[in-house]
Amino acid sequence: EPFEALAWAICEQLIEYERAAAIERRLLAALGRRWLGWDGAESALCDLPAPAALAGTATALLESFDLAGARALTLVRAAREVALGRVDLHSADHERGWRRLRAIPGIGRWTVEMLALNGQGRHDQLPAGDVGLLKLVGRLLSGGDPRARAQEHQVRELFAPYGEWAGLAAAH
Repeated sequence: EPFEALAWAICEQLIEYERAAAIERRLLAALGRRWLGWDGAESALCDLPAPAALAGTATALLESFDLAGARALTLVRAAREVALGRVDLHSADHERGWRRLRAIPGIGRWTVEMLALNGQGRHDQLPAGDVGLLKLVGRLLSGGDPRARAQEHQVRELFAPYGEWAGLAAAH
């Protein structure tokens, strides 16, 4: 689901994955849509709130889940754009939606590339600013130095031979 990929990309900005996943679990537990089983009973399964619901969420509540204040505001703003139809994440014209999202403070190239790769099936989109990829390529280019970090352009160059599958290759 594209909106879920966008929301999780915002939650995962600039923090380690374990912490981001804990934030996401708290958000789902408090605000998620519960699945009703075949018997009508509520199950433990839940999904991200609808964009309109998240757009109306107080940023202080999101901050109580350990989401940084700036990211909480970014998440609410992005949800609002989707809920109001100003960003259509399902449109075939991905670039138009990406430009609109990039106009929101706190949404940059990495966030849009994560949305594209994980939520829109755009395997050509490479989140080259990802810390894991910067470290991986840094180690490869340095001959194994675990402290080395590459630049984004070096990550893009390394995965360029994969062309339309660069993002998928990087994910694996």
